[in-house]
Amino acid sequence: MHLTEPFGDLDPVPVTGCATCEDKAEERREALDKGFIAVAALAANVIGRHPRGHRRKAG
Repeated sequence: MHLTEPFGDLDPVPVTGCATCEDKAEERREALDKGFIAVAALAANVIGRHPRGHRRKAG
């Protein structure tokens, strides 16, 4: 079993040029470096959900 399994995908791709995505990607990286998996998971969740808003605006 992997420790990250209950948290879902910790590596969604942030949208390039989006301040929110880039901020959360940095937060995720720092949290993972410190071993704070739950904090990284929360940041990853925002990244994973946030790009959907980019696609809706483009359509």
